Amino acid sequence: MKKLLLTLLILAPLTNTKLILPTQPVSANVNISTLAKAEKGYNEEYTIIFNNMMKEMNAAPNTGNVNLDFVLEMIPHHEGGINMAKAIVKYGSNPNVKKIAENIIKSQEAQIPIMQELKTKFEKEPLSDKKDSEKYLKTYNSIKDKMFKEMQGVRVTDNVDANFLQQMIYHHEGAIGMAKDILKFTKDPELKKLAENIITTQSKGVTEMKALLKTL
Repeated sequence: MKKLLLTLLILAPLTNTKLILPTQPVSANVNISTLAKAEKGYNEEYTIIFNNMMKEMNAAPNTGNVNLDFVLEMIPHHEGGINMAKAIVKYGSNPNVKKIAENIIKSQEAQIPIMQELKTKFEKEPLSDKKDSEKYLKTYNSIKDKMFKEMQGVRVTDNVDANFLQQMIYHHEGAIGMAKDILKFTKDPELKKLAENIITTQSKGVTEMKALLKTL
């Protein structure tokens, strides 16, 4: 009887351990599946958003008026940023990343109507100095092409929040460069105010995103 009791006591912990183990892979598989769906969903939407933004920015006409050129280029740029932010709100999981995305949506949706009003005004203006127009466009195209290359070059991982931050950092840096470019040439006070606001808010955003990216 003593031998039987001793044997049962020894086997009991082993029996309990075996009963717990099968539940672990099930939980892990659920998490992996959820992550995979988020990764697939975000990456698919991002690809469509990026390609549309690139197509529309490349299609923006060179009007000869630097003020008009800027808003025609920046409107699709903002629309791309808003759609990227909406995608990460849908598929992301980090609350701090979502908060940044929601701020981007709010601020850039507010700026698009301003640019559309400026577009109507600038369409009635005379052309800029030809040399100024050429200098503006040369710098703009360089900034735009660099931004596209960097955004395309982001290494895709299973962490969609990190992917978004890196892509949006490059997107913001592109906007900052474009805004600095137009400030060299425009004399319009409303456009100056808009460009300065883009530089201020998006520079702050880049700093926040870089800091957050280090924690992910």
